[in-house]
Amino acid sequence: MVYEDVNELLRIMTRKVISLGFKKTNIGRTIFGASSYPMFLRFINKEEEKDFGIKPLQRAAEVLGYEARVIFVDPNKTEDPILDEIDNKNKQFVISLEDYLVNYLGKVGEEKRTRSSSLDAAVDNLLGITPDFDDDDQPLL
Repeated sequence: MVYEDVNELLRIMTRKVISLGFKKTNIGRTIFGASSYPMFLRFINKEEEKDFGIKPLQRAAEVLGYEARVIFVDPNKTEDPILDEIDNKNKQFVISLEDYLVNYLGKVGEEKRTRSSSLDAAVDNLLGITPDFDDDDQPLL
């Protein structure tokens, strides 16, 4: 799994947590730190999808006490079972991070909220984020 694949898994996961109603600000700052929040917005933006490099990915790993490591692979030897194991570990990390986010943000009292203004809707539209809807057909953010 190349780092772009890890970024894509993280992007899908963060969009999923956003669609559950948690705030982008809290998600981005929890995973990548406050200083990386502007890049987080470009990361989740469907038009930009700017990937994170190793430093922000290391910060994401540290949230769960993980360690980001680098491996260099001969492109002609991609059938190595170790690579499958690494891919599985990366996927498990993203699943664990999603679980952590939902539990952590829920425990710190962040309430899911409905869109409060047309400005919120415009920002999401610019970022390319499509909201989910609650039982009353109100868009969630």
